[in-house]
Amino acid sequence: MNTVEFYKIKKEDIFSKDFEKFDKNNKLRFSNDGMAVIYAPNGVGKTSFTRVLNCEKGCTFEAKFETIIANENTNELFCVISDQNSRHIIKGETEEFLLGNNIKREFELKGEIDKAVKDIFENRLPKILKETFNISKTKSLLIDLIEDVELKEYISDIANIKSKGKGIDVEKFTKKIKALEECQILEYEDDKFEYYVKDIDSKDSIINRINQIAVNNIRTNEKVEEIEENSVAIEILSKYNNKKCCIVCDNPDIPEDLLNSKKENKSKIIEKLNETEKYIVNEIIEKLQQIDPFNIKIKLIDTMKKGNKEILFELKEKFQKYNTVLNQRINNLLVCK
Repeated sequence: MNTVEFYKIKKEDIFSKDFEKFDKNNKLRFSNDGMAVIYAPNGVGKTSFTRVLNCEKGCTFEAKFETIIANENTNELFCVISDQNSRHIIKGETEEFLLGNNIKREFELKGEIDKAVKDIFENRLPKILKETFNISKTKSLLIDLIEDVELKEYISDIANIKSKGKGIDVEKFTKKIKALEECQILEYEDDKFEYYVKDIDSKDSIINRINQIAVNNIRTNEKVEEIEENSVAIEILSKYNNKKCCIVCDNPDIPEDLLNSKKENKSKIIEKLNETEKYIVNEIIEKLQQIDPFNIKIKLIDTMKKGNKEILFELKEKFQKYNTVLNQRINNLLVCK
């Protein structure tokens, strides 16, 4: 048997640091008869190894055969012949050409790992992202709120219906999530978090509109509460316009006259508002749905009625808190446990 002993193998960052001081499992033994073939699956380093032995730029090695010592500067031991065009492709699975139960088991494990990774990217993570964070497409506005740039890219690819994580480098993804640390999530309420993620992802987001308000333009207006009162009265009177008296108090006033009176009163109050205040009334308060866990309507009306801008500042801070919670929960979702 002929033995080649290696003491060092290095090519950029392809080989691990264990190969830089190579003193275990570092011997290759060759038979004196015939030719030896090194065969292994794609990606294990066959080509990189031959490039090291060919003394290519960025490569270093130390090896010994009998009395001959070779390295990247003095190499009389190895001769590399490269001819990509003469490669022959043999049909069949790689493991069919390898011997030994350990190697076969390695391929089985790799198959199981690949299957698990595929399930995570195509099923488990998309399900959680959709059900918990309302992220179901790559154009989701919530993805823009993810502060970690790498996580943002990964989640965007996972949420992509066509890709489903196929564009993710699994090795880099694994390295990233292993580096994540579980964080203490701020105290939050489930109904508010659910409202936040659903609203933010809407093109008519109320929260985004509130965040755009120039708070300092808001003035004190004690009559602003009457806008909401008139709106409710207009809705009721319009719904029961066939009645001959007031639907609430049975007053014989003609409902049509009462309806017009409410509309006129509402218009007069709105006319005296500035552009910022009109925006709050027309584009936010008037368009709020019944579900309002943040009490947005009450807080906006109180801000204008009392002239207390701190109410609106606090509401904006509350939204920022739930943005932080969103990032914390996504971080902890991907933390290795």
